[in-house]
Amino acid sequence: MTKHDSDMITIAVILEEQGGNLTPLSREVLAGASALAQTYGAVLESLVLKSTLPDYDPASFADEAAARLGKVAPQLILMGASSLSSGFCALLAEKLSAGLLCDCTEVRFEAEYGFCPLRPNAAGSEKLIYGTSGGRPLIATVRPGVFAAGRAAELIPADGELRMVSAAQQASAKLISLLDERAEKKQGVDITKADILVAGGRGIASCGGFEQLKTLAELLGGEIAASRACIEAGWADASMQVGQTGRTVHPKLYIACGISGAIQHVTGMKDAECIIAINKNPAAPIFDIADLGIVGNLENILPALIKALQEKKGEANAV
Repeated sequence: MTKHDSDMITIAVILEEQGGNLTPLSREVLAGASALAQTYGAVLESLVLKSTLPDYDPASFADEAAARLGKVAPQLILMGASSLSSGFCALLAEKLSAGLLCDCTEVRFEAEYGFCPLRPNAAGSEKLIYGTSGGRPLIATVRPGVFAAGRAAELIPADGELRMVSAAQQASAKLISLLDERAEKKQGVDITKADILVAGGRGIASCGGFEQLKTLAELLGGEIAASRACIEAGWADASMQVGQTGRTVHPKLYIACGISGAIQHVTGMKDAECIIAINKNPAAPIFDIADLGIVGNLENILPALIKALQEKKGEANAV
């Protein structure tokens, strides 16, 4: 790497490799960082953490990454929010004297502040904005789904390349050791990839309500999702959660059933292309962002909607 013109803005993206391929989250972050760099005329630098478990040592990789990044002086360093990045980025921030912001839900550019990662505050009532114009580099980890997944390889600048960081193991004792590695059991589908989501909230009232949501989703060719209240009540699996502490989704259609519209949930779905909200409370905040709002009881609206779709589908099959 060589140091770039001081007037240029530099974004560095740190990518994770598993089994010889970039992880899906790394591809998302690479696509998003590449798009930001191209849109705003920034230089993009990419580092890949090429590691083999159980030999991975975050301290060694942080040393090597800090040495390489120090040569290009990036203002913003992006990495996917994962179990690996949580420890690695803290060590890297200390070595670079950089700021660290975890679990960001958006990255935007503002003329006064430069590239600005955003994340909800502890209460989830508002977003905090952190700029990169303060003179120190800023490291931001980005949640899955924040950058719409794209064909990352096509977005890398023509003169760019992926630089592999494969740090030598230090003689000193490791700060962190891997004790065991277990494959996570997947629960259902990945809702971040769905074009249509039918989501239930507290207004569903019982687990049985999700059977109707499932029927509706199947008729539309979509998947079901849920708010945090449903997860805590045990009505739905955590993999279905949308919001600040769940997934960030960008479907073409999002049907919010019995969801009030608290900022914690809206953070994860506000960028859907079309939002339809069904709620018996006409003052529910969800209607403020909905493209179409239906005020009424779910126990009346859902069966009627399902019946209409079934009849429509039956007519189509009969033709």
